[in-house]
Amino acid sequence: MLKGNCINRFAIISFIILCVTDIPVSAQKIKLNTFLDTTSILIGDQLHYTIEIEQPKKISVSFPSIKDSLTSKIEIVKSEPTDTLVRGDNWLIRKKYLITSFDSGSYTIPAFKFAFKFENVNDTISSSQLVLKVNTLPVDTAKEIIDIKPTMNTPFSFSEIKWELLTGFVILLIIGLAIWIFMRFRKNKPLFSPKKPQEPPHITALRELDLLRSEKLWQGNQIKLYHTRITDILRQYITGRYGIYAMELTSDEILHALSSELNTDMELKMSFSKLLSLADLVKFAKAEPLPDENEISLLSAYTFVNRTKIELSNTNTDNNKELNNQE
Repeated sequence: MLKGNCINRFAIISFIILCVTDIPVSAQKIKLNTFLDTTSILIGDQLHYTIEIEQPKKISVSFPSIKDSLTSKIEIVKSEPTDTLVRGDNWLIRKKYLITSFDSGSYTIPAFKFAFKFENVNDTISSSQLVLKVNTLPVDTAKEIIDIKPTMNTPFSFSEIKWELLTGFVILLIIGLAIWIFMRFRKNKPLFSPKKPQEPPHITALRELDLLRSEKLWQGNQIKLYHTRITDILRQYITGRYGIYAMELTSDEILHALSSELNTDMELKMSFSKLLSLADLVKFAKAEPLPDENEISLLSAYTFVNRTKIELSNTNTDNNKELNNQE
């Protein structure tokens, strides 16, 4: 009886040793783990199904082909890139799948087989099965079913349409410019007309003095206005002729500003100074000059303009006439 028991024990131990030695050594060095972010979700929610493999660098492990779904009820939304980390002499490979389900119930994610190769040994290792529970939203059947709300109209804000408005404005501007260019070419006109030459200041001044003489202001007892007009015409002439803004200067300041210009013609300087002094007396002291003095002031103004003017060359004069005729 004792001998029979010893034989049975020996057979059992031999069988266990045989089973253990039959497991590939390489498979024992591979660690395979699969897990979910959570085991329970609401219908339509998304979560990750993660596979982690830790293996020696010298062992080659192949992932199974997982495409559109894990099961008929669990769909794969996205297959994320594989991450590989180094842990000493091992590789840690991590693969994630973003999954979801649109049917309530409890579903089993099957075990997947991973093929590996070590030296001349080819074998497989399997993952664990996982269970995912998909819950639906609770429905209170005691409450009345409510219809879907109609579409709401919300007003537009300027920030929402500002780029459309800007684009439309630019398009209209381009179209308008194109039409304007087309019409200019059709009428055989240049795109940009040459700038009209500015009238010489002495021409303007002499014309204004002629107009003043024809108005006969001092003869109509408008003496103050008469002398004011004379000085204003000369101030505008000085501004255009010398670049001195004489409209805001006093008579003494004008004489001082023109001192270098008039020192060579003392007679002109003297008559111009008398003209300004008489105008100041009329405007500020209510002086009443004699008729001859009124005439002399106007003649002095003519003299000042004619003796200080700059004549244009014949070429420039001809060009100005041609431009005026074209206009």
